[in-house]
Amino acid sequence: MPYASIVLIIIGFGLGIGLFASHRRPTLTGSQKAAVTAILLVTPAIGFLLASPEMRVTALVYMVAVGGMAASAWASNFPRYRVGAGAVVILTANLLAIAGGGLMQRELWMAHFAWPLFYFGNLMLSTGVTVELRSRR
Repeated sequence: MPYASIVLIIIGFGLGIGLFASHRRPTLTGSQKAAVTAILLVTPAIGFLLASPEMRVTALVYMVAVGGMAASAWASNFPRYRVGAGAVVILTANLLAIAGGGLMQRELWMAHFAWPLFYFGNLMLSTGVTVELRSRR
């Protein structure tokens, strides 16, 4: 099944959403609400538009999960400039990967740039969560 890895990654994003939802900020400012809403709504649309025609529905579903993870990280009470920013870097890496396999296939730099961004975003996010949870003990 070619989509098994995508399903597993979506499950991982779902677990992240669960973690971040259980650590929500009590209140969000107007700009924070706008950022969360924009991440949730714009991310899937961009992914859909950047994907190759035969992968658009898959990209849309995948980017709903990525956008949900990034938005929930941004709205969480974890340090925004480590965890929230890391989630946005992961989101950016995924958009680059989709674009590199879709509309911008000839742009080789995208594929080469997506993986380091994905790694760096995960490093930011995971260390931010780990350090914060340890400090709360």
